[in-house]
Formats: sequence, C-alpha cells, structure tokens
Amino acid sequence: MRQSSITTLLSYLGRTKTGKIRIFLLRGGLGNQLFQIAGMASLSKSKNFYVVFCETDVKKNPRDKQGAAALSFDVESWFSEQNSVCKSNKIMDFLIRVLRSEKVRKFSLKNINADLAIKYSEITIATIQGYLQSAKFPMAISADIIKETFHQETDELINPESVAIHIRAQDGLQNSAMVLGLSYYRDGLMHVGANSESSIDVFSDDILYAQSFCAQLGNFSFNFPEIDLELSPTDLLLKLASYNKIISSKSTLCWWSTYIAQTRNPGAVIISPWESDLHLENWIRLKNV
Repeated sequence: MRQSSITTLLSYLGRTKTGKIRIFLLRGGLGNQLFQIAGMASLSKSKNFYVVFCETDVKKNPRDKQGAAALSFDVESWFSEQNSVCKSNKIMDFLIRVLRSEKVRKFSLKNINADLAIKYSEITIATIQGYLQSAKFPMAISADIIKETFHQETDELINPESVAIHIRAQDGLQNSAMVLGLSYYRDGLMHVGANSESSIDVFSDDILYAQSFCAQLGNFSFNFPEIDLELSPTDLLLKLASYNKIISSKSTLCWWSTYIAQTRNPGAVIISPWESDLHLENWIRLKNV
C-alpha cells in the first residue's frame, strides 16, 4: 500500500494519527442510504472507527439522481465526536479509489440484515459496502436527534385528517414481493377511516400507474400532488413525513418517512407492510400484503 496515499487521506480527514478508518460505499436510493449511515453510526461507536462515506458508487445508480442524497441532511449528529463522519469530495474520491485498488481489506455485507460486529478487527483501513436494512440502527439514534435532522418540512404539518398513500410501482431488484396489491391498500384505507369525502394524497414512482391502480380501490377521492412535478427523493421523504395517517409501501424511503412522522407525532397512524425486522410494534401490520 502506498503510504503517501494514506498520509494524504488522513490530512484531508484532519487526522495526524492513523486510527481505524472505514470507507463506506453508499448504495441504492435515499432510504437505503439512510439505513447505511445509521448502521455505520451505531457500529462506529461500538467499534471505535472513523467513517468516510464515498459517493463514487451511488452516482452510478439511476434511482438516485441527486447522488448521495442522504448526506444532504445533518447526519453528522448521529455520530459521536470521537467517531465522526466525513463526506468524500472529488480529491478524496480519487485517493479512495487508489486505496481500493491496493491491498486494503474489503468487507461486502451479503446479508441485508447482517450483524456486522464480527466483520471488524483492529486493521487500520477497510472499505465496506452493504445495505444494513434493520430498524435497530435508526432506533439507536435518539428521537430528538431524528427530529432535528429532518425538522425543516415536518414542522409545517398539513391537515391532520389527510391520508398519504405511497404506491411502489417498480422495483429495481425485480422482486415482485416489494410491489403490493389492491387488497393491502383497501384494508389500509379502512383502518385509517377513509371515506368518499376524505382527502387522500397519492405518491408513487409511476403516477400513471398509480392513477390506474387507485381507480380500482373504490369510491374515494384521490389527489396526485406529483402529477405536474415529480418530487426529489429528499422532498418526497419530508412531504410524506408531514402526514399523520400514512399507508406505506415497501419502499425504504417510505419507511423513513413513516418513522420520522411517528417520531414527530407518536399518535400517527402508520399502515405497515413490513416484516418483523422493519415493522415497529405500534404500527398496524395488515394480513393482506
């Protein structure tokens, strides 16, 4: 390994000693990135390392046109001062690629809910990639910090009786289990007490599909806020989090929106399609998923 590369990397991190550094390669869209950052925040405290989040791989993902969108939020507050986080810049991306091309340990987390404790040793620098989808990571962050991180839009609540629905029409992993059927949404509307006069806002990755889908749900009045302008991932995250009644899809972005909404208002009604590792006890889990 080229010592000059390590020395230069450390200088950009503001460090004079070679402590444990983990270069994390962010993957997927905004929701997945937030899980990855929360997971690394938890692990950095227990395993005492410094994290550099690298955007290089994220920029190749067409589902996240903003690049590493999760790093636009104040996620540094999720880390302790001793185990802080750094977002890589263009120069650091180059240095990181040099390090990755040399004999640096690489951890690939194949299991999406893997317990990572056994993956780490006392080695100095390693690159890591994985999805880290587990509710235990965000729940380890205090509710006050979560509220502060995502406070900008959620302070401006809409009509508390309005219902938000998120419909996932497509899945980049080609996993049909991630796309939910009519029975789930019909049951969800019943559980939130929706009727023909209710204000129901529908969000989706495919609005034309969502319009056709909602036409089969029954005598309800649906609004499609994204019909003229598609929201960015960060705007969609915060918009969904401003509702008190949410029928969630199997989207990690939607998971974070419902979690933020519940953190802001513990009485929020959340209809959940998630299995045990992502389903929270005060959410309503429907059988027809």
